[in-house]
Amino acid sequence: MDLVETARAAEFFLADGVIVTGVSTEKPSLARLLKNYPNPFNPVTRIQFVLDRDARVSLRVFDVHGRAVRTLVDSYLASGQRVVGWDGRDDGGRLLASGTYFVRLEGGGAYLSRTVNLIK
Repeated sequence: MDLVETARAAEFFLADGVIVTGVSTEKPSLARLLKNYPNPFNPVTRIQFVLDRDARVSLRVFDVHGRAVRTLVDSYLASGQRVVGWDGRDDGGRLLASGTYFVRLEGGGAYLSRTVNLIK
């Protein structure tokens, strides 16, 4: 067993007198959630994200209680930059109250979120 295999099996190893821990075999996150514009917004904000590789992507909006109120994207996407608009409505088409919401991007190994502020 070489040093890398030993590290993966044990999750730590000694190298030059230093204990190395937390060796990860996962690929780095290859998605970025950029700032939405405008923020605060009324009536629409543009949410931008970048995928560095093709991936299954979910982009959802949550209220301050953690409830999903809107699914903006839920599909497999090719790599590249995307811009998605959100009009402050829930999945049923109802206008939401003014306040803070959270946009969460899941995909490409990433779990990223940003706050957005809806004003009326």
